[in-house]
Amino acid sequence: MTTRDKLVEKIMSGTQDGNVSFDELKKFLEMKGYSLSRISGSHHIFTREKSQPFNIQRFENGKAKRAQIREVRLYFMNEQN
Repeated sequence: MTTRDKLVEKIMSGTQDGNVSFDELKKFLEMKGYSLSRISGSHHIFTREKSQPFNIQRFENGKAKRAQIREVRLYFMNEQN
């Protein structure tokens, strides 16, 4: 299993939301074709043509916020169906 596959599994499984770093979530979005559109304070806005934008923020100790991880996961789960 590649590092990329492990990252996808980590985010899409939903079992490790408390252990996903901000940088991992950022990398995941970039793998899915998103790019950093702008930064407004602590808000990092990722966009992709004809898709929902994502606003992610760094949380404690460089982690991503759990609610934002769930939002990303649910979006991509629904996109696959």
